[in-house]
Parts: sequence; structure tokens; C-alpha cells
Amino acid sequence: MMKIIDLTHDISPNMPVYPGTRKPQIDSLYAIREVGFNEGFLHISTHTGTHLDSPAHILEKGETIDMIGLERFMGRGRVVDCTKVQGVIEKKYLEKELRGATRPDFLLLYTGWDSLWNTKEYFSGYPVLTTGAAQFICDMALKGIGIDAVSVDHMEDTAYPLHLILLRHKLVIAENLVNLRELLNKDFIFFCFPLKIKGGDGCPVRAVGKIE
Repeated sequence: MMKIIDLTHDISPNMPVYPGTRKPQIDSLYAIREVGFNEGFLHISTHTGTHLDSPAHILEKGETIDMIGLERFMGRGRVVDCTKVQGVIEKKYLEKELRGATRPDFLLLYTGWDSLWNTKEYFSGYPVLTTGAAQFICDMALKGIGIDAVSVDHMEDTAYPLHLILLRHKLVIAENLVNLRELLNKDFIFFCFPLKIKGGDGCPVRAVGKIE
């Protein structure tokens, strides 16, 4: 029997957003009681909630969302348990966790930070890759990487070194994932399809894992 795990946070006007980003605004354009149908209007950042970064997010001439083939938004996933990691996720740790495993298309980092969603603690303290670990991931020729935290870089590091390494290798980055614990030690297909935004640097996604 097929099982689908939702890896996506709800979008709402009161949700947490990356510091400095505008919160979503959801307005009513039409109502059933007035015109016979409901229709809303969304004002939303391309990096709201569970979302995807395309190379154009950081790179001046990077690929935009509409330039990326659909096959790069889905593939075999592997969750790496990083809940006991302190500070940084090193290359040797990933090598140990992936030893003997079939190479995935998407590597998803389970830090447990999704349990801090809607708290101020969510925005700090989460483990991030070392540059060596990021390069190791790029050398694996993956389609993408994901994390259940606000960013693959530390909040205070405005040079975005890990974004640069990953996006220069044309990986897509899924951030603010949730429920990765349910996919630990499972074989699954990861899906993270964005809207086809012309020139888009990113987009909220409905990320899911289909357990095989």
C-alpha cells in the first residue's frame, strides 16, 4: 500500500518567515455569499515556508525555476539523521551515514529543528554542512538537498557560502521541510514541485515523500 508523508508546513499570515521577509497576506477577492464562489489573492515571497531555491536565488546568471526540467524536482530520497550532530555536519559523518547505501537523488538532512517551528529558537543553532561536506554532496551528482531548518547556511553568515557551493553545481535546495523523521531508514521518492514562475528565483513547494 502506498504511503505519502507530507513534508510541508502550512502557509498562513501568522507563520514564521526568514527575518526581513514579509509575512504572507491572503485577501478575499470574492465570496460565495456575494457572487457564488470563493477566490483569494496571495501576496507571498518566493521563499516562504517550505520552499525551493533555484540557482538564480544567489547566482546572477543562475537558472530560474522555469528553466529547470521537471525531472530535477523528484527522485530517490535519503534522510540522514543529524539530530546528534553538534554545530556542523562534516564530510566524514555523511560518508559514514551513506556507506553501503544506493546513491540517492536528494539528500535530506534531519536536524529536528522542525519541532521548533513558530518559536524564536527556530532561527539559530541548527547544524549546517562544512564546506567540505557540501563539496562532497556536489561530487555525488545529486539533484538536490533539503533540510528541516530555515536555511542551509547559518543565519549570521550573509556570504551564503553553502548556498553558493550547492547552487553553482546546479543542485536545488529545499528548506523548511518537516516530518523527515518519518522517512528515516525508508526507501522513498521525494517530490518538491514549484509553480512555473517565469524568472523565478525560488518558490513555495508541496514537498512529499512517497514510501515505496
